[in-house]
Amino acid sequence: AQSEARLSKAKIDYDRNAKLHKDKVISDADFDQFVSAYTVAKQDLEAAKAIAEKVLVEGNDEQKAVAQEILSSLL
Repeated sequence: AQSEARLSKAKIDYDRNAKLHKDKVISDADFDQFVSAYTVAKQDLEAAKAIAEKVLVEGNDEQKAVAQEILSSLL
């Protein structure tokens, strides 16, 4: 849930600042910070999914149940 929230915020910030960057209101360096934050947030979410998928294969029944709940909430 935290990874999704960070990604959502990063996407909103990216979209807002992409327009400002296009209109030359913010610098390339400032915009690069939003690009980086968005990229990292996407990677964090993908990593969380990968971990949960691994637990589905290798975990015990209780761990698998939790992993399935996490994946269901992410998809």
